[in-house]
Amino acid sequence: MKRLIRLISLATISVLIFASCEGPMGPVGPRGERGERGERGETGRDGQDATCNRCHEPAPITAFYDDYYLSGHYKGTSFARGSSTACAPCHTPKGFLYVVENNTPPNQYVVDAKTASLVNPINCKTCHSTIHKGNYDWTLTTTAAVPLIMWGGKKTIEFTGSAASSNLCAKCHQPRPISGNSGAIDYSALVSAPTAIYNLSTLNNRTSIHYSSQAVLYAGVGGIEFEGSTPYTHSRHRSMSGGVGISCSRCHMPNTDGLTEGHTFIATLKGCTVSCHSNNQDALRIRMEPLVAELAQLISDLADKINKIGNGTNIISSDGTINQNNPELSKLTNAHVGAIINYQLVVNDAGAKAAAHNYPYVKALLQNSIEVLE
Repeated sequence: MKRLIRLISLATISVLIFASCEGPMGPVGPRGERGERGERGETGRDGQDATCNRCHEPAPITAFYDDYYLSGHYKGTSFARGSSTACAPCHTPKGFLYVVENNTPPNQYVVDAKTASLVNPINCKTCHSTIHKGNYDWTLTTTAAVPLIMWGGKKTIEFTGSAASSNLCAKCHQPRPISGNSGAIDYSALVSAPTAIYNLSTLNNRTSIHYSSQAVLYAGVGGIEFEGSTPYTHSRHRSMSGGVGISCSRCHMPNTDGLTEGHTFIATLKGCTVSCHSNNQDALRIRMEPLVAELAQLISDLADKINKIGNGTNIISSDGTINQNNPELSKLTNAHVGAIINYQLVVNDAGAKAAAHNYPYVKALLQNSIEVLE
């Protein structure tokens, strides 16, 4: 029996030895079933996850999306107007990136027709340049100084240091020019010759500095600065930290719940108290109420001064729109038009009316505009 087992073993070994010799390759067999998914691969730069999950799965990023969907950038319908080559720079992502990448001068702040046809809401890649480019530091598309298109580049907003990110906001949140026969008018004439009859451009219900022009008031640059009893100074929001000030994001993107960075861009007292004001909203509200009331009275007084020339019919409405059918428009002086511009700047800026956007500068614009009309 043992001898038989030994013979079988030798025969088996012989078969294996002969089978191991390479012969002609047979046909490819059928594809096997898909195996289980392997573990996540190596991490990206600086130890961060390099997969899609880096942005599309973590709770903080999801919270950014949720916040953004509540913002005016997303919910606003004005992006539909991006089909205009003059509107696209601030109403569409491609339009904004076009003026940034081409360093479009303020007196030519337009895009080409092809870019203007790409109409979409403002999105993440409008403000963050490194998305889908292999980096994960959320670099901003621009933090460069902003020549004001209203002034044809003669005046510039420049936030520096830790507030430099505000230049990104100011790129669009600035007034558009009031156009004359040859483009943007020279506003210096409104101040140098205030009593002269205004003749720099046609006045109608479209004569305005547009909306969402908050940057000039917060920066304290770009209003029509008539001489008067009130000096043009700045609030601590603008002048603290050696003149650097605090950034727009400090109030409009506060970390109020330990998770989000406020991509709704909605400033609230909660954001202010978490950032700076001792976490006491009631105390801050009490502190601001008299300042808000003072500005409201100045706004009302300025409207009365402007409308006084209207012979019983208002020259401007409460939001600053000019009544183009008023026959008294031909009597408006440079001072009247400059005051209308300042009025429009303030009433269309909720932060200014709330005494949060550079209260001293806003007060000076209103008070000195009233005085120049007396």
